[in-house]
Amino acid sequence: YTQKQLDTVAAQLNRRPRKRYGYATPDEMIKTLLVQ
Repeated sequence: YTQKQLDTVAAQLNRRPRKRYGYATPDEMIKTLLVQ
């Protein structure tokens, strides 16, 4: 796989809501933690 393909998959996974985060995305959780 190319790096571009791997980056695309990683971005898709990071935008997927997670049950463990109350259906927030990992990106949203990181932003919340950085603001605190």
